[in-house]
Amino acid sequence: VLSTGVDRRTLLAGKAAALSLALLGLLLPAAMLTLAVLWLLGGGGAGTLTRLGLLAACYGLYLGTFGALALFASAVARTSRAALVGMIGVWGLFCLVLPRLGVEVASQAVPLPSQAELSERVEAGLEAGVDGTTSREAAVEKIITAMMRDQNLENAGLLMDEAELNGIELRAEARWEDSVYDHHIEAFQARVEAQERAGAVVGLLSPYAAMRSLSMGLCGTDYAHHLHFARATEAWRKRFVGYLNEAFAKDGGAEGWDYRAGAELWKKAPPFEYREPEASFALATHASSLGGLALWFVISLALALRSSLRVTV
Repeated sequence: VLSTGVDRRTLLAGKAAALSLALLGLLLPAAMLTLAVLWLLGGGGAGTLTRLGLLAACYGLYLGTFGALALFASAVARTSRAALVGMIGVWGLFCLVLPRLGVEVASQAVPLPSQAELSERVEAGLEAGVDGTTSREAAVEKIITAMMRDQNLENAGLLMDEAELNGIELRAEARWEDSVYDHHIEAFQARVEAQERAGAVVGLLSPYAAMRSLSMGLCGTDYAHHLHFARATEAWRKRFVGYLNEAFAKDGGAEGWDYRAGAELWKKAPPFEYREPEASFALATHASSLGGLALWFVISLALALRSSLRVTV
């Protein structure tokens, strides 16, 4: 082709356009089908469309990276067979070897406790506190004293309603258990986040690993979105349990533990309302992966351009 006198830059642009059109012919129908399904299901809000647009842009960088690497291989290889073998090797390295290596390195660098180990720590904390020196009874009694002081009930004595006292005890028990659970769960979540960050370093070595992280983030299926939802549900659970305990203390009266709430209690219960984070949350969480993907795109373009300009006839 070069013997016809065509400019090398023109040849590179033509090959790039051919690759882009071939990919577009495969991906455009899938994109149109996705938008049609979202429209039919009524789920195509502004937030969803923004995430889809960003996802498409990231896949553009990802596919552009491999397209440019294919052009580089085509320019430097003497035969099409050599170019194909070389690209298969690059694909295996980027998509199989490095992602798996990243998982292993992250799990070794930041090991996580097993479910049994975590359960044992929680059980021990419930009985002796997170410091191992505070008994459950003493801790709950201290919380009860503080709660009664806050409600000016320190000297109520026998004047207190039994159900109200039981309600205070229930709330104190809940606070103690929440403090222990929060301590261990937050420590566990921090280690998972550290492991995720360690694994994200692979995104600097593999465009596939970077795109995988970005894809999960923009689709809301990564650990950061799970944690965002889990924290919202836990905050609601605490409000709901507190609401029930306060209702028991207020309305239990002489019935005590035999008290049964009516429908009105459940109608007034705090509803669970959750709002997913904006797309910027996903981009901020996976900023290193986005940077790694953009870096690979620039490097691959530079390699393709440099090699194409040096091809000899």
